[in-house]
Amino acid sequence: NESKTFVSCYHSKNDYGGVYTVTDKKLEPIFEGTGCFGMHFDKNHEILFFIIRNEPQLIAYKIKDNKFFRMEIVFSNYLFAKQAHGIVIFKNKIFTIATDGIKNDSEKAINSDVPWKGVGKIMVSDLDFFEDKIVIKNTKYYNPFSCNHHHHINDIVYFKNNFYISSFSYCNSDGNYIKKGTVSKIDLGKTGSVIIDELVHPHSLTHYNEQLFVCSSKLSQILSFNFKKKDLKLEYKGIDAFVRGLLITDTFFYFGISY
Repeated sequence: NESKTFVSCYHSKNDYGGVYTVTDKKLEPIFEGTGCFGMHFDKNHEILFFIIRNEPQLIAYKIKDNKFFRMEIVFSNYLFAKQAHGIVIFKNKIFTIATDGIKNDSEKAINSDVPWKGVGKIMVSDLDFFEDKIVIKNTKYYNPFSCNHHHHINDIVYFKNNFYISSFSYCNSDGNYIKKGTVSKIDLGKTGSVIIDELVHPHSLTHYNEQLFVCSSKLSQILSFNFKKKDLKLEYKGIDAFVRGLLITDTFFYFGISY
């Protein structure tokens, strides 16, 4: 199988964007017209999933003979995420981030220090695969900090038998609002436990070679966390650039600079 590098982008004022493959230093579109805010490759089914912010919200492409074929997606009892951001698939379930809460949800955040109004959620939906379509159904949702603050949750990954999320802030076990960029280990239905709280506007949480990596975007940093050493290491530092979007190989970091 040929390896491919994917790039997503969007325009902050109109959400126009797309997802592209990098081919001979050019961008070849898979789809355009809307911004993509998370992607996941399901190796078991050779299907790429993308999350966008307008309906249908989830898009999927089957990869066959090195070509992309869009799959039909049918939704049943699916809850639409506001400010959708981040996606991972695990055991025929799809986990997505509703950074600003759920569409038509009346729950408003009590902190007024952010432009967003909703309480972020983790959405968990069942996946059924058929030859010509995918069914996404029966969404349940969880508040990872068990509070009514907006924390601007951005990403979710599954690593070492646990789920981890990144967020701009968090609440401790007493429900106190702490405005520090964070990576937290979560157990669905319980309050997340913080493992890193030294970030500013974290994005693009990922893992590679037994370590977690994350962008501290506003500080133009990439950091790694070693679980054995409990050690946080600065891997890259830029100047006056908002870093997000991260791919790691044996020899390089590939990352995006938003401005």
